[in-house]
Amino acid sequence: MTDAGVGTSQSCGMVVNGAAGPAAGGGGEAAPIQIDPAVAARAAVARLNIPMPVAEVGPDPSVNEWGMAAVGYPLWLWVDGPATHRTTVTEQGITIALAATRRTTGFSMGDGTLKWCGTMQPWTPAVAPGAASPSCGHTYQQPSTPGTYAITATTVWDVQWAALGQSGTIPFERTGPATQLPVGEVLAVRTR
Repeated sequence: MTDAGVGTSQSCGMVVNGAAGPAAGGGGEAAPIQIDPAVAARAAVARLNIPMPVAEVGPDPSVNEWGMAAVGYPLWLWVDGPATHRTTVTEQGITIALAATRRTTGFSMGDGTLKWCGTMQPWTPAVAPGAASPSCGHTYQQPSTPGTYAITATTVWDVQWAALGQSGTIPFERTGPATQLPVGEVLAVRTR
């Protein structure tokens, strides 16, 4: 409480400046509530509905005769979905424009490797066999015995916000479910 009888409190991330009693002059009206747009923007970003990334791997090992990826064979990595997301929300009575841009995606490969990719290109059947991804890929050096490698993708977004004449950027991360990938060794056998 200040000497003038006006207190400042913080409740639910909202800064409220209000009078302790009726306003001077006998009008009985309290001072207006002032909401910090940056605080409201952080709350809106925390609830932003951006889909979770799912790690995609190509070529898809389920279509080859072994049903697995091969040690030493280059794999392409990517996530599907748009690289931008725009919306307008109302948070704590403030209309906030949000524009999210995917900055990078991290792939935890299950073998101790963490691969960060700013750009990604999906694998297609038109890719020459054994060609490495020009932007985001991984080559396993060991089989996943026993079982599979669990690959997870984490996207990092830069979310620009604007409200009440103010603006800023807030980083936002989302991690998706694990993709299970069997990896084995393919051995050539020579027969006579």
